[in-house]
Amino acid sequence: MKEYAKVLMHNDVVEHVFYHEWIGGGNGTHGTHYYITRGRAGARKREKDAEERNNKITVELQQRKRQQEERDKKMI
Repeated sequence: MKEYAKVLMHNDVVEHVFYHEWIGGGNGTHGTHYYITRGRAGARKREKDAEERNNKITVELQQRKRQQEERDKKMI
């Protein structure tokens, strides 16, 4: 049995598509089953994304500050 999964996201709507192929016993039957689930990205996910963006900005600002301090030291 092979099983696959795909995640599609558009805006805040997340769609999971699961399907698996199966082959039956001695008579050679086979088929594919599809399972589709849909939902909205939760508030916690949005909070986590915002937190990651803020952390990234903070790190960038710290790096710029250090670079500026190094330039200032060289000029002295």
